[in-house]
Amino acid sequence: MKDKILNLLLLLTVGLALFLSLKKSPAAQAPLADAPPLAALPAAAPTAHPLDAYRARRDQERAREQAALLAILQDAAASEEEKSRAREELLSLNERAETELAVEAALAARGDGQSLCAARRGEILVFLGRAVSETEAALLLEVARQSSGLEADHIRISAF
Repeated sequence: MKDKILNLLLLLTVGLALFLSLKKSPAAQAPLADAPPLAALPAAAPTAHPLDAYRARRDQERAREQAALLAILQDAAASEEEKSRAREELLSLNERAETELAVEAALAARGDGQSLCAARRGEILVFLGRAVSETEAALLLEVARQSSGLEADHIRISAF
């Protein structure tokens, strides 16, 4: 019964609003000729660059992983083995994050602003927002090698 009354009130409100909008005088309504052209309408929000979208997802996933690992460390019911494994995973997660930030900062300092580094255990993937020559790739490989401490054969550079 309550739902029927609420639905009836909703219908009455919509009907009243429709009636009032139709009852408005034609002089008060703006003619379609005076409407702003489509170009003047606000543009839709631009979509994020794929590298930025990946970075945002990576950071969200990393925050979830850190929260889960910290919860294990703070859980009184967790065994020492579980806590030890959580500490190791948290340390590894932080090391990968530091490596990614160091490589991305070094690339940004070189002027490669649209870049992304994805560090996994013993391997780094560097994605660039533009194509590079072999000479530039060699320089970028050296920057990534120095920033990460990994050997060059464990670093991959790809233009996106």
